[in-house]
Amino acid sequence: MASEDERTRRQVVVAGHSEQGVRQLGEYISYLGLLKGLHASCGPAYRAGERQEKVKCTVTISSEEADVKATEEPDYLFAMNAASMDCLPLLKRGGTLLVNSSIVPMGVERDDVDVYRIPATEIAMTVNEETQDTGATRALANLVMLGVYLSLTQQEPEEEMLRKVFAHCTSEKAVPVKLNIRAVRRGYEFARSSDPLIEYGR
Repeated sequence: MASEDERTRRQVVVAGHSEQGVRQLGEYISYLGLLKGLHASCGPAYRAGERQEKVKCTVTISSEEADVKATEEPDYLFAMNAASMDCLPLLKRGGTLLVNSSIVPMGVERDDVDVYRIPATEIAMTVNEETQDTGATRALANLVMLGVYLSLTQQEPEEEMLRKVFAHCTSEKAVPVKLNIRAVRRGYEFARSSDPLIEYGR
C-alpha cells in the first residue's frame, strides 16, 4: 500500500450517523494531510430528510489544490453504521472499505474491494475503562478506525502529530487527549497484528 508521501491524491468518504462524529473523523484525516504539507478539503453531505441517520463526510488529500466536490469514487470508505453501507457503490474498484463490525454485522456484496472489519466499539470500550461514558466510547471508536487507516496508509501514529490534530479539531470538553492517542494506537496495533482483519478483493 502506498504511503501518504508517495501518493499525489487520496479520496476518503466517512459515513455513519450524525451522533457518531462523522464530520470530526473527516477533519482528523484532513488535518493530518495538512500537517504533512499537502492540500486537503473536508465537507459534509446529507441525504434529504435523512440528516440524522445518514451523514457522509468527504475528504480529498492531494499534492495539488484539493476540491471536496471531486470526491465521487473514493479510495477509502469508512462505514460506521448499517445505513452507511448504502455508500458502498461509491467506492472505486480496488478501493478499501473499513467497517465498524461492532455495529455493522452485514456482509459485503462486492468482490472487487478490500474489506477490513474492525470491532472498533469493543476496542474503544477497553480504552475507555476509566470513564465508561457512552459518548466518549463513540468518539474513541472513531479514533480506533483512524488508527487502522494510519496503518493501512503507512503513517506512524506519532504523539506530537496527534496532539496537534486533537488541539486543532477538538473542543475543551472533548475526551482527554491521552485516551484519544491510546485509541489511535490500539487501532494501529490491531491492524498491524498477525491476523485481526478479514480481507476480500484484490
